[in-house]
Amino acid sequence: MHVQLIFDDLFPAHSHGAYTLALLDSEKKRILPLIIGVPEAQAINLELEGKKTERPLVHDLILNFMQIFDATVTHILIYEVKEGVFYTQIHYNHAGQSKTIESRTSDAVCIAIKCGAPIYATVKVMEETAYDQDGNISTADEPGRLSLEDLLPQVKNAADYSEYSLSQLEQMLQEAINQENYSKAAKIRDEISRRN
Repeated sequence: MHVQLIFDDLFPAHSHGAYTLALLDSEKKRILPLIIGVPEAQAINLELEGKKTERPLVHDLILNFMQIFDATVTHILIYEVKEGVFYTQIHYNHAGQSKTIESRTSDAVCIAIKCGAPIYATVKVMEETAYDQDGNISTADEPGRLSLEDLLPQVKNAADYSEYSLSQLEQMLQEAINQENYSKAAKIRDEISRRN
């Protein structure tokens, strides 16, 4: 079973080089936050504002290739999260056949927004990582739900980052984003915000 998601918001993630992309479930009850890089955020923002660049961006180039080869994106699926890294597939049709290709989540979401394809997440991904509108990620009466500590085995709390300098934290944040370890990136971002 899959949960359809819609674009909700895009805002700076309290640090250099990262944005938070908020996807809202179709019932408008839960938010799936994704930390994305600047290029993806810029591409999404340009698309939402209806602005075109003089030369194609990488996501435009991918869609142009798909069009040339008569392939169309049907939807994307965020199907798993492991140690804070989301795993996503782009589903597409080509020559009358349904096919899938692995993608970074940020790229897949950007492509889906650019071509108007639906975005889905598995129920399991939503249960493990989505927040309700009040910012709560879990409650004690939800059996099988992973706690935030379970999702972040390397770092149990923000105090683990207290020994690092601000410049070290910013470098660690960029590395976490590059590795798509968004949960770790969020913790580091929170520590940076706490110090500012």
